[in-house]
Amino acid sequence: MIPLNPSGYRRVMPLFDAYQHMRPVIYAVLEGTQPGLILVDDPAEPASALLWGDFLHLAGDPHNPAFNAAFVERLQQEALPKIEHNLIFAAPEGWHAVLLDLLEPLGVQQLARSVFAFDADRFEQRLPTLRRPLPEGFTLQPLDEETAPEIGGIAQLWGSVEKFLAHGWGYCVRRGDEFVSGCQTVFVGDGKAEIGVGTREPYRRRGFARAAACATLEESLRRGILPEWGCLYNPASGALGRSLGFTPLPDLPVLYVRGAPAQG
Repeated sequence: MIPLNPSGYRRVMPLFDAYQHMRPVIYAVLEGTQPGLILVDDPAEPASALLWGDFLHLAGDPHNPAFNAAFVERLQQEALPKIEHNLIFAAPEGWHAVLLDLLEPLGVQQLARSVFAFDADRFEQRLPTLRRPLPEGFTLQPLDEETAPEIGGIAQLWGSVEKFLAHGWGYCVRRGDEFVSGCQTVFVGDGKAEIGVGTREPYRRRGFARAAACATLEESLRRGILPEWGCLYNPASGALGRSLGFTPLPDLPVLYVRGAPAQG
């Protein structure tokens, strides 16, 4: 398993084209806008590849014993000691049975990720209802140098807040100087953007996430970017996505291996 130089990323793009979902996660790395590492069996003619970013994505030939053994070794030595929650996706489908066998000694679990498709017409029809006035004292504004860091993980996902602001976007709701809720592009790539939302207690279930998400979706469409929505089992997130015009698709299988508990 050999790290691929970014100049060679185009050679692995055909392998990752097998993914129908989560393409912004993958292409954010392939296009160089967000940090990540790609490892392959052969840099000149890759047949199997691992994209290591916020998640682990395998692609190409699943029947590659040397590559598969190297993947398990790297997972054990570099991921599990540092990362508590390791999510592993793979395409094409042939990977699934292979990984279950390989990762059984590590206590692998089978989970499902809910995925949604964006219906722009439905979103446009719902806009008059979605654009509800905020209560007095609350404001909606674009994320900037001051507010973007309030969203946890921005610097880690993008490499820096500055890089996020150069390639990503989002909106937040504030009450005076207090950050209440935010919605932002988590990953951007392949002409698509995965959207993330979050609201602080005690402001949940009051429509603030919907307001920030609505503005972020409108900005995505203005930029010609197709929004995507997805989550592990999270009924509240799924309900919010459906209210914004996303329609559920069949769940996406994902494997989970637990590593060392987070410190601190």
